[in-house]
Amino acid sequence: LQRPISNYVTYKKVPPLDKLVQKLSPHHEDPRLLSMITYLKHRTSSSTPAADTPLPQDLPTFATYLQTTYGSLALDHLFALVDLTRLLFLDPRVSSYFAEEPDHKTLLTLLSPSAGLSKCPYNLRIVMLQLCCTLFSTPLYRDQLATSSSSLLPTLLHLTTSSLLDSHTNLRVVAASLAYNLAALNHNARFAGHADPLSEENQVELTASLVEAIAQEEESQEALHGLLFALGLLVYEASPDSAVVDLCKAMGIAETVVAKKNLSNVAKEPLIKEVGEELLMRGL
Repeated sequence: LQRPISNYVTYKKVPPLDKLVQKLSPHHEDPRLLSMITYLKHRTSSSTPAADTPLPQDLPTFATYLQTTYGSLALDHLFALVDLTRLLFLDPRVSSYFAEEPDHKTLLTLLSPSAGLSKCPYNLRIVMLQLCCTLFSTPLYRDQLATSSSSLLPTLLHLTTSSLLDSHTNLRVVAASLAYNLAALNHNARFAGHADPLSEENQVELTASLVEAIAQEEESQEALHGLLFALGLLVYEASPDSAVVDLCKAMGIAETVVAKKNLSNVAKEPLIKEVGEELLMRGL
């Protein structure tokens, strides 16, 4: 907590691309899509450094493909389109290209199901979270999320806070990772002497969701680690009279965290001591 965060969480696993493409039928033979798949296969299987892999010539028109295909796919196949975008965005050159799109039209289209998460299938919810995590690997997206006028930030916050209590362990882990990335963005701005990218209202919303999720997490040490790290980053160097600190005190989060030592599934998590005992109990 006493240094800037240099590593954001991203998800780099590559699924079988041919199976992913089949989910995009009847748009699976579009030349724009096929050029992206050829590029991805070359990037993931070649000994050539990823940064030296030539970008597909169809990249400038692929946003149109994503938007039109999104509008015609069944809900249970949308995950394939979002996951394909995640894979493409792992190349900073691609994500930087999309970061400059006016109003983030393509990205917000792909994330629009987050407005009604209860209707979203599990595979779509988790890949939307993974795609959002990937944005933090690109300086352009980090800079844009740090501006008060960001149209992306409300979507990311909603997706995070609405997913931290999900019944699926793997989804809670990814939601905690996105919360960590958001908190790290805010933490790094503080270290650089800049204004907090997250407004006090946003920090309170995220903190309240983290506190509730920490209180309920009894199964996954990995999820608890992400939750505690995110909370620690929000609290560390926060003003003593800030709403975030007041909220933590009012909700008794220090005692809640320390009590996790009594739960066998998560008792070995080292951040219970660092965040619970040292930061929250002694530092606040």
